[in-house]
Amino acid sequence: MVETLPTESVGEKPMRKQGSLLAALAVACVCLLGACSSSSDSASSTTTKSGGSPTTTVSGDAAGDAETVAADCTARGQSVDLHGCDLGGADLSNVDLTGANLSYAALAAAQLTGANLTDANLTGASLVRSNLTGANLTGAILNGVIWQDTTCPNGVVQSKQCPRTAAG
Repeated sequence: MVETLPTESVGEKPMRKQGSLLAALAVACVCLLGACSSSSDSASSTTTKSGGSPTTTVSGDAAGDAETVAADCTARGQSVDLHGCDLGGADLSNVDLTGANLSYAALAAAQLTGANLTDANLTGASLVRSNLTGANLTGAILNGVIWQDTTCPNGVVQSKQCPRTAAG
């Protein structure tokens, strides 16, 4: 003989357990979302155009320890901040970039012939097919640089770290 149970008691108990589990998960998600977005510190960025070149200013947490960090990818000169800029194909020949921050910059196929990169930070920069003939890399930070078919300061094309000066 087959015993049958009333449909209500079989169907209700699993539904109550599933409903309770779903409700608990929903509450947990809402709490986590609130915790992530209710920080009292905020970050913002603004982009302005002055003198024909755009400047992005990042403030708050996104700027790290500094109050503001200006990122103008058209800037040139000593100690300039070009971190993360896409400078692929740019002509930076004979530019003095002493102490510049070029970390994580995309410099693929850039012309850096005769450039002064003394003490520049090139951490994580891409120098794929870049031309560094006659450039000065003395004291430059070269951790994690991507070297591929790069013309080194000594004129040799290679896919490994270049010597720091034309003399080797």
